[in-house]
Amino acid sequence: MGQTLDRPVTEKSTHTGGNQYLTYGCSSMQGYRVSMEDAHSTETDIKFPEKLKKLLQENKADVSFFGVYDGHSGDGCAKFLSDALLKKLIEHEEKKNNSKLFSDDKCIEDAFIDTDVVFENKSGQNDSGSTATTVIIRKDEDKIELICANTGDSRSILYANDKTTALSYDHKPMRDDEKARIKNAGGYIEFGRVNGTLAVSRAFGDLLYKENKQKSKREQAVTALPEIRREVIGLSGERFAVLACDGIWDVMKNEEVATFVRTLLKEQKSGEYWDKRVKQNKTSSENKPKPGTIDLGLICEDLLDHVVQDLDSKDNVSVIIVYFN
Repeated sequence: MGQTLDRPVTEKSTHTGGNQYLTYGCSSMQGYRVSMEDAHSTETDIKFPEKLKKLLQENKADVSFFGVYDGHSGDGCAKFLSDALLKKLIEHEEKKNNSKLFSDDKCIEDAFIDTDVVFENKSGQNDSGSTATTVIIRKDEDKIELICANTGDSRSILYANDKTTALSYDHKPMRDDEKARIKNAGGYIEFGRVNGTLAVSRAFGDLLYKENKQKSKREQAVTALPEIRREVIGLSGERFAVLACDGIWDVMKNEEVATFVRTLLKEQKSGEYWDKRVKQNKTSSENKPKPGTIDLGLICEDLLDHVVQDLDSKDNVSVIIVYFN
């Protein structure tokens, strides 16, 4: 876990945005850690090259991209991913002749691996690393597809059709498939960690765990190779996705996070949420929003406060909530 502070740093970096079919809130907080190592991506107006623009127009589709990057041993790798990963995904799509954008899992996998190679070449002996949980959201005329590409133990979930669905599963060294790859690459597991030190079995960076010259980038003891899961939802009903670092998932289950978000959405719609904020002196009665007003940024902040102050999470905490209009 590393060093921690006696008191959490609770100042937050929060922003919101959206487009015609979704709105999002994003917030991050240093918490008890001595520094902030998380980063994120929230792209609802992606600047695609002309070839891909035409493809989207032909398919009458639109694409957004979200990512949470949980850095360790410094913030260098996480910050790099927030700038480079989407660009690399687009670059690989442009080279392909797929009939639909982001329809090929291998193309996404190759983009992740290639991004890791670029970071290695750029960073040299930099020993920082980062997980990445990303969701590509593709809206077609009659449906929305969520494409989650996940590397490490940050996590994404979807709430739709009155149920919570895991979009990703944590990459931990004790998972049987992860354990086999680590050992085949010449690594070992001690204290539940790769070579006794690293708590995740897939990550960008962490170059010390990727030195087996007889193994490909996909086969190293620690690899940036993502697992990809796809979910399709309709255009009606209450639906939202949550992407967050392990500082949240360490102290809350998938269903608990979904329930937390649903409860506050319901309170915002009824007006109860805004009445509470007036009583807590967080807003004035004159500035109180009307019932039905949704502020995902505040829900993100409430979730971060809950996991750090109520549930005693000791990590950096970052979350993105994507709500489908």
